[in-house]
Amino acid sequence: MSAHFRFVHIAFTVVCCMVLPLPGMAIGAKLLLLTVFYQLAVVGVAFVKKQQLWQQLWWFYMPFGWFNIFPDWFLSAWLKVLYYPNEGIFKIGTIGGYMPFLWFIPMFMLTCITLETEKKHNHPVSLLVMLIAGMLVFGLSEHCFKLLGSWHAQNVNILLGNAAVYVLLSEAVLLISGYYLFKAVQHQPVWVKIPAAFALMLLYMGSLVFFYFVVEWLPAV
Repeated sequence: MSAHFRFVHIAFTVVCCMVLPLPGMAIGAKLLLLTVFYQLAVVGVAFVKKQQLWQQLWWFYMPFGWFNIFPDWFLSAWLKVLYYPNEGIFKIGTIGGYMPFLWFIPMFMLTCITLETEKKHNHPVSLLVMLIAGMLVFGLSEHCFKLLGSWHAQNVNILLGNAAVYVLLSEAVLLISGYYLFKAVQHQPVWVKIPAAFALMLLYMGSLVFFYFVVEWLPAV
């Protein structure tokens, strides 16, 4: 990975280690601070260092993060299989106000890793790396956020640790779809990237509904 990529993620790790143990600060406020810091760090490097790829990724995954409040809102408010406790921060509907910024982190990071892998290996290998890394990132996130007193799955039967299997399957679809959609619009103007980001959210929401139906609902019938 590039020196800029390593710098941002080392700095982010250090800041996380400093902020998360802070006493007297609500977990929601910590998560908002950290997720905003990450996105500002990426934006700063992208525009100051003229990282064209990072700018392209930001214009695609930044709006996606905001559009993706709708799947989480649907899961928590309608299906009631995702729970956001009182985290000491404002909510967007039923979800934590940091979520649009949080979604940016794994999508940006995993797409960068995949694009870098693709330079050295063939296409199937890069996609396999994306899926393995993605399942580790998303699976650990589902586990750790519950331990932090933040969002977690509820009212589901099939889990790996704290991670709902139907969500992991949907996130695998999200990663692959996001990668191909980004490649398709990478060199297109912003007004093309934003509708593509909205389409990616629809693909993710549809896969959540499908895998919930197949994994959770059908076996209970």
